[in-house]
Amino acid sequence: MKIRFLVAYLIGSSLIVTPMAFSADLNAMKVTKYKTYNHNIWLYSLNGDVQQNVSGYKYDDFLGVERISFNATSYNQVNGEYWSISCDYPAGTAVVSINKVSNKNWIVSLKATLDPADPQCGSYNVATPVVIDLSGNANDAYRNSSSGQGKSTYSGNSWKYNYQSDELSVDLAGTVNSMSGTLSGYANVSRNSNLQKIIK
Repeated sequence: MKIRFLVAYLIGSSLIVTPMAFSADLNAMKVTKYKTYNHNIWLYSLNGDVQQNVSGYKYDDFLGVERISFNATSYNQVNGEYWSISCDYPAGTAVVSINKVSNKNWIVSLKATLDPADPQCGSYNVATPVVIDLSGNANDAYRNSSSGQGKSTYSGNSWKYNYQSDELSVDLAGTVNSMSGTLSGYANVSRNSNLQKIIK
C-alpha cells in the first residue's frame, strides 16, 4: 500500500516543481500556481478496516494571497461507510508546517478544524467538525532534493525564478476526529527565489 501511495505522490510532486499546487477539492482538479513557496503534506493510514487520507497545502498565489487548503477522507472497507471534507482558508486559520532542523531532521505538523457548516468548506456525509491534530518527523524511507530555474505565466504576466524543492517521507502521530494513531506519507517544500517579472 505504501508503494502505491509513493507512486501517486511522485506523480503529484512532479507537477509541483513546475510549480503547481493542487487545491483540496480533488474532484474539481482546480489548479493554483504559487509564487514564492508551497508546503504540501499527504498522509495515509489503515486502522483496522478504516482507511484515512489527510492532506494539507500552504502557499502564496500569484496575487500575493497566502492560502491553506485541507482535505480529509475516511472509508470503511467492510461496511462501505465514506465521508470527505475539503476546506480552503486564508493562511493562519490552520497549520501546515514543514520545518528543517538539520539535513536529517524535519519537523512536520497538520492542525485544523474542518467544519461542514463553514462556507469555505465542501463536504460529503459529514455532520460535525472534523478535528485534525497531527505532528511528527521525516523518516529515512524516501528523500529527494532538486533545484534549478523555472518560468511561470499567470493572467498574461510571466516570471522567471530559481527554485528549490525537498521531498520527504514522514510519519505523523495524533488524531483525526475520534481515531488516533500514526499516519505515514510524504511532504514537499518548494520555494522560488530571485523572482523577476518578464517584460515583453
